[in-house]
Amino acid sequence: MIMHLNQGIYILILTLMTYTLTTAKRARPIVYSTTSSKLTTPLTSRGTPAIRWRRCPHECRCNARRREVNCSFQGLSKVPKGIPKSVRSLILTGNKFQHIPNNSFRYLSHLEILELNGNNLQTVSARWFRHLRKLKRLNLSINNIEHLPQNAFRKLTNLKILLLRKNKLGKLPANVFLALKNIAEIDLSQNALQTLEVDMFDGMHSLRDLYLSTNKWHCDCQLKTLEIALRNRDIKTGYVVCDSPKKLQRTHLRNDDVDSLCGVDSTTLTAILVGGTCAGIIVLFSIFMCRKHAALNLEVNDSTVTKTKSFKVRKRSTSDSSLTSVESGKGKSQAKKDEQVDILNTSFDLNASVLSPLTMKVDNDHRQVHSNSKIELVSAQASNSLSSSFSCPKF
Repeated sequence: MIMHLNQGIYILILTLMTYTLTTAKRARPIVYSTTSSKLTTPLTSRGTPAIRWRRCPHECRCNARRREVNCSFQGLSKVPKGIPKSVRSLILTGNKFQHIPNNSFRYLSHLEILELNGNNLQTVSARWFRHLRKLKRLNLSINNIEHLPQNAFRKLTNLKILLLRKNKLGKLPANVFLALKNIAEIDLSQNALQTLEVDMFDGMHSLRDLYLSTNKWHCDCQLKTLEIALRNRDIKTGYVVCDSPKKLQRTHLRNDDVDSLCGVDSTTLTAILVGGTCAGIIVLFSIFMCRKHAALNLEVNDSTVTKTKSFKVRKRSTSDSSLTSVESGKGKSQAKKDEQVDILNTSFDLNASVLSPLTMKVDNDHRQVHSNSKIELVSAQASNSLSSSFSCPKF
């Protein structure tokens, strides 16, 4: 009997030991902080906080390791409640969303991927995405979106992929993509777009893929200019075919027939405008200089005529005064000769020496005046010949 009791105790001890070991293996390891004696959050083997989602919406499938919530093809008309705040990827593909309330994604500030393709959305609101500043991929393909607000994506500054394929977009606002500075891919294929602004994608330095195929493109010089700008930046656009005008239907946008629509390209037109402006400035300056030179010639001619007239008057007065002085001198000398005949006869040599310098002085003055008049006449003739040789155009 004692032997049977010992065997029972031995079996009981072995059972307890086995249960203890099994429970210890299943138990989650708890890591204590090295700087505090308080119990902290359990850590993974890499030292990062372990993901523990207490609940997941019953319509969805949750993957805590990848932080993904998949609610695709559930016939949902509203965004499910109870989505974990730390989610990074939210898939709502293939449901029946026609409108999304503005605060549906308010607490999902860590969201990086949002899939809304395959629904019945007809518009997009900027308030949907105002709290999703970390969003990198937004898929709005296969919906019924006809219009995009100008500020629809203004808060998505970190967005890299935007998919709008297979909607009903007919026209895009000029600055709808202005805030997407880091965008790398935009898909606008299979819509009803006819044209795009030339500078719509200028600030997107990271853009590499811009799919524009299967639209109703109206091929004109504006669209051709955009295509050339995108080609120069090595941006892939897909196979872009013209839908209008009629003579260019089913013609690729890079075809030479489309090039003829632009006529003179913008670079050549700019060169022509600059050249014409410079030529106009040169012509106006030439006209101004010609008129200024003609005015100077008129002033020179007027001054020359005035000098000639004054010279003639001066010459006439000088000759009259010379004749008067000579006649008066002769009268006086004759009177003196009559009164003092004897004195003149005796002092003939002295009178001759006195009269000869006076006569020589008068002759010299007359010669000097005559030479000055010749010089002035020669200068006047030279100026007239110079003005006649330079003739300005008549306007």
